[in-house]
Formats: sequence, C-alpha cells, structure tokens
Amino acid sequence: MQPFCKKKKLFAHGVWLGYILIAPCMIGIVLFNFIPMGMSLYYSFSTYDIISPPRNFGWHNYTSVFTDVILRDKFFKSLLHTGEYLLFSILVGLVLSFLLALFLNQKLKGMGVYRVLYYLPNLLPPVCAAIVWADITDPLYGLGNSLLGKIGLGPYTFYSDPNTAMPTFLLLALWGLGSGLMLWMAQFQNIPNDLYEAADLEGAGVFRKCIKITIPMSTPTIFYTLINSIIAGLQIFGPYLIAGAGPDDSLLFYVTNIYINHREFNMGFACALSWMLFLVIAAFTLVLFKKSKWVFYGEDM
Repeated sequence: MQPFCKKKKLFAHGVWLGYILIAPCMIGIVLFNFIPMGMSLYYSFSTYDIISPPRNFGWHNYTSVFTDVILRDKFFKSLLHTGEYLLFSILVGLVLSFLLALFLNQKLKGMGVYRVLYYLPNLLPPVCAAIVWADITDPLYGLGNSLLGKIGLGPYTFYSDPNTAMPTFLLLALWGLGSGLMLWMAQFQNIPNDLYEAADLEGAGVFRKCIKITIPMSTPTIFYTLINSIIAGLQIFGPYLIAGAGPDDSLLFYVTNIYINHREFNMGFACALSWMLFLVIAAFTLVLFKKSKWVFYGEDM
C-alpha cells in the first residue's frame, strides 16, 4: 500500500502544478475574453455612450435596424457590401488559390522561387499593405494612374468614386491570394501517388485526374478554407484603413458599421451588431459542420 500512496500524492502534486502553470493563461482568457463578452452582451440591451451609465434596457438596439431609418439604411447597405465580398472571396478567391496551388505543385525547375514570390505579400502586415495601396491608388498622385497614363489609358478613380470603389477593393483583395498556399501544398503532398499512377494506366488526362482524385482528396482543406473564408469575409475591415467607408458609403462593410458606431459612442447599438454577427458566424459554422459529409479524410479509406 505504501508505494501506491506515494504515487497518488505525486499525481495530486502534478495536477496542482499543472493548474498553477496554466493559471496565467486562464486568467487572461477570463479577463480579456469572457468578461468583455459578458459586458458587451449586457450593453447590447441598453442605451450606452461610455460617458453615462447604461439605461433604457430592452430589445430596442436589435429592433432599431428595422425601425430607425438611418440605422436601417446603413445596416442593410453594410450587409449588401459584406455579402458581395463574401461571395467574391469564396467563388473567386477559393478557386483561384486552388488553381494557383496546382500550378505551384508542378515539379519544374525554379518552381520554389515562384512559391516564395506568391507567398511574400502575406508577410507584409495588413496595416502596412493598406497604407501602400492607399498611396498607389491615389487618383491624383498615385503610382497606379501614373502607370496607366504611360500606356495611354485615362486616369482611374479607384476609391474616389462610388462606382469604382468596390471593384477596386475586390481586385486588390487578390493581393493576398497566396495566404492558403501552404495548406494546399501540404494537402497535395498527402495525396498518394499510387492513385495518379493507376489513373495514368487507365489513360486518364490531367483534367480527369483533377476532378476524380485531386479535388476529392483535397476536401479537408476545401472545408477548412471555406470556413475561414466565411469568417474572414464577414469580419472584413481592411477597406476602412484605405478609404474609410468610401464615397456614399460604397465601402461600408458590417464590421466597419460596428466600428463607426463605437467611434460615435453608440456603444449599445454597436454591441448589438457585434452579437448579431457572432450568431450569424456561429450559424454558418454549425451548418457547415452538419453538412460536412462530403469531406473525405484519410482514415475513411
């Protein structure tokens, strides 16, 4: 019995040591995540401007997106712009990043250089990238119109016109196309070569091998990238660093609308918008996981 008791004491000591070691992390999570989330939920049911205490508790912040004319217009405009970017990032960004990874996965001489070049833009901090693109797309003094003038094209308005602001941002969003490059490359490396060899023996072409082997075997990465694209797309804020909300609110995204309400001390409504976004993201994620039977994992073989 004596050795068993000693082991039990040592085990108990190890458990408490573990709790002590993770205590700073757990305290940080409680202080900087759970408590702010609880306060945000509390403020979302009140009229709160930071200066005075919360008052007028109720559902008015959640219903004002339908009853208040100004808040309603900005809310639905931000939803429309966020939806446009979300569709673009999924339909265009996901497909182009997949095709780019297929190209960079070819065993050709010097391909490593191209992989580095395509990934380099993602090493630049987003704020720095926003400042650089703001200078390039300046309609009067930017490098973009300077280069367009040299090839005989007229000046482009970029972010200074509501008709060109969104197309400009969507085009420049392709700047970070190589962000998921490493994930795609790792997934392609995990596909057994035996499958491609068997397809070659059957006389399958490049397109058929891509449809029948590469895409089905890459569904885990497609699923992961799809979830991240939805979450990142719904939380897009980058255009505000370049052009604010844009002319005529042409770049007013959902998170931008939250930030503007925070800045204007309309904290209760901003918190309500934040919680609505949280619920939408949670719903999207839940539906995707419920409908993820199409994802093929290695252990399913």
